[in-house]
Amino acid sequence: MISNESRRHLGLGSLSPILVSHIAPHHRVKSLAFVLATVISCVAGAFGQTCPDPAPRTAGTYRFRQLGETISIPISVADCHPVALDLHWANGRNNGGLFVITFLDSGQQPIFTKQISGFMVGTSHFDLTSLAPQLALGSRSLISLPSTVTIQTVRPFSSPASISYVVTRMSPHPNINYEKLDESTASNLRTAPGKVLVDGESRSVPDSGESFKYLLEEVTFDEPRELDLNGGREVVKSVFRLTLMGVQALSKDRLIWLDDAPLPAFSLRDSRGIATLIYDRSVLRDGAQISVSNRDGSRMFSLAERLSVPESKRLTVVHSSEEGNEITAVHSAVRLVGATRQPLVQIELRTNRMFPPRDVPLQLLIGKQNFVNELSGNANGRSLTLTLTPENYAALKEGAEVIAYYGTPDRTGLSGKDVWLFGRLKKVMSEQHD
Repeated sequence: MISNESRRHLGLGSLSPILVSHIAPHHRVKSLAFVLATVISCVAGAFGQTCPDPAPRTAGTYRFRQLGETISIPISVADCHPVALDLHWANGRNNGGLFVITFLDSGQQPIFTKQISGFMVGTSHFDLTSLAPQLALGSRSLISLPSTVTIQTVRPFSSPASISYVVTRMSPHPNINYEKLDESTASNLRTAPGKVLVDGESRSVPDSGESFKYLLEEVTFDEPRELDLNGGREVVKSVFRLTLMGVQALSKDRLIWLDDAPLPAFSLRDSRGIATLIYDRSVLRDGAQISVSNRDGSRMFSLAERLSVPESKRLTVVHSSEEGNEITAVHSAVRLVGATRQPLVQIELRTNRMFPPRDVPLQLLIGKQNFVNELSGNANGRSLTLTLTPENYAALKEGAEVIAYYGTPDRTGLSGKDVWLFGRLKKVMSEQHD
């Protein structure tokens, strides 16, 4: 029988900070590792080395109070397959610190290290799904399996500094090659029976007098499918179908929006509404604003009722950027035309996943504003610069999501190879260096 304490340390609850808070800093890592090893050993014995279903997740929040303080979190549990490590922090300008994240193998040898800044608000996502060398993690040595991850505070540090973590795992499926999710399968999901999660209230659409309601369903695959998602590959077992019903005018619209996430839509057979299929759960945010628009976004309206997502379907940590994609700078610039100086603002972006050559132009979406002609890049296909007038820059919203894409903006997850996530816009000008 597994005790409640053991279940909590395994990930069926939070990792208790008591394990580190009363141990001298230079003994904390070894002591905590010993406790975790004991817990994991007991649990593995109880499960007979078999990963339970559902696979356990390790989640919690720890508050660092001094420089050099370290916590250790188990990655490998029984024979469960590690999927991802997600970190989140929300500290102030005058408290926080740098964190050193180190992945260790079963012999406690470091196989990958990264330093992140834990000031203000931020997230970091580590993909653990592939045994192949991971360029996104910057190290070819990740062919070694990570067994543990440690988080340590280094200079500069100002107490306290909190960080939340979630280790996601899945049950292993040896010798199974999942089929890719293709357009034909996706098309069949439009009419497949689903489990109703939310049946929204009937509301009136402004300026039309017609009523509408939304329906959120979960449709389960007959077999799990593999999908290119957020720069990596994921195995998905179900899809979410969001349907807007009851408004004749909706049948002419081609995009459904959840906050800043555009979702290509299809018309219902009776032409009384539209629907979309969502494979990427990160866009299913409770309280998200539901909007509809035509394809270019020139005609758009938002619905009064916001999205309600059952708690069991919400992600604990939501990341809006891929590892290796970042907004590197926001700075002022000047364009000289003859003797005229035109002030400008430039937003610079960088990716590890190269923009491939295509017959259609690359586009950038910030919030709900789309940019094409204002973009420029370099020859290696990894950098992108958006040049705006100060007025256009001022119209952008702080915290708007930034995505680059080919073709149609698609945050459903089905067009993962054609979409790059860069996180949220921070409207803070970078320092200029001569």
